[in-house]
Amino acid sequence: MGVRIEGHCCCCDLPCRGAACSLRHVPVAYCDKCGDEAEEFYEFGSDLLCEECFVEASLEKAEKVEDSEGCCEWCDEESKVRYLVDGDKVCRECFVENLLDSSDLVSADKIVENYDDYDDYDD
Repeated sequence: MGVRIEGHCCCCDLPCRGAACSLRHVPVAYCDKCGDEAEEFYEFGSDLLCEECFVEASLEKAEKVEDSEGCCEWCDEESKVRYLVDGDKVCRECFVENLLDSSDLVSADKIVENYDDYDDYDD
């Protein structure tokens, strides 16, 4: 899982409490594909992905229909490349909108709340 333990010293001008400081070993969630920090993630297989990586991975895996002519069956926009969703041939925009609306988000707070392996932090 994309969690790293980081030091988030804020230079508070108080005497350093060392390992007892709550900002010394802070778990932070990162996208398993691009490595960027995000507030929310989507589950994709065993990975937790940011929205951009989730959409990209889903589009790569989706069944495509390429026609020289054709319209999206949901919005009637012309689209040479369409994706199958429940038997309908839809444009990229409708595919992505449906994908995000029907997928569950996992908050970064929830991910780090369940994280308990602090052994991978180097002081």
